[in-house]
Amino acid sequence: MKHIIILLILLASSPAIGAIPPGLTLSGDGIVRYMGIFKVYEAELFAPPDASPETIVNAETPRCLRLTYAASVKVDDITKAAGIIMARQQDEATIARIRSELDTLNTSYRDVKKGDVYLMCYDDTTRSTTLTFNDESLVVIESAVFASVYFGIWLNENEPISTSLRDDLLSGLRDNR
Repeated sequence: MKHIIILLILLASSPAIGAIPPGLTLSGDGIVRYMGIFKVYEAELFAPPDASPETIVNAETPRCLRLTYAASVKVDDITKAAGIIMARQQDEATIARIRSELDTLNTSYRDVKKGDVYLMCYDDTTRSTTLTFNDESLVVIESAVFASVYFGIWLNENEPISTSLRDDLLSGLRDNR
């Protein structure tokens, strides 16, 4: 019962599910293409106006990434691609450190079709990441380290999913290179 009450309090004090929290503005957007040709999704990054490319994945920086799909994608393809990129960016010890949270996220994903939207938001006050799918909350993961690593798929300087996408997403942040 205690957990249900805490959940209700959190939901009542949180912005609407699937909504961008107050104080975050669109920092940039870009498109992910398969083989450089077929549009898979559009990505939009929301961050505080004072965020910078150097602080965007820090524990103290709230952020949201919205992915609007233009094609159908299976869960296995989403998790496989994320795993490949994280393996390029992180050492085995870091991935092992977030394995439990990563497994939780991966089992929360759903297959997508054209028009579906994933929204992943990191809240710096609770140090938690919320994943929603078409405005339905799927999971909340409480770990700043997880958030830094997972958002790094798109935002990490070290081998992001696409350097041009990363640059597009960060284009509205101050001190952008």
